Amino acid sequence: MREHRLLAEESKKLILDLVNTPAEIENAIEKLPTEQLLDVAAWLDDYRVMIQSSESLFRQLDAEEGHIAGQQWLGE
Repeated sequence: MREHRLLAEESKKLILDLVNTPAEIENAIEKLPTEQLLDVAAWLDDYRVMIQSSESLFRQLDAEEGHIAGQQWLGE
């Protein structure tokens, strides 16, 4: 897994150095050799999981923060 991340990171940097728009990114990804494409796909899957986990955590923290702020405002 670590090896895939390193390769994907290299591929991602190369792609982002060469392209700027979603269409250019899609075009560049389509040109990758299979192994690099699979590395980038694995990285995107890991990234998606991290983003979803972060969003869930932030919602939870916001809810807790709002509850505490409400108690403080009401003098509880």
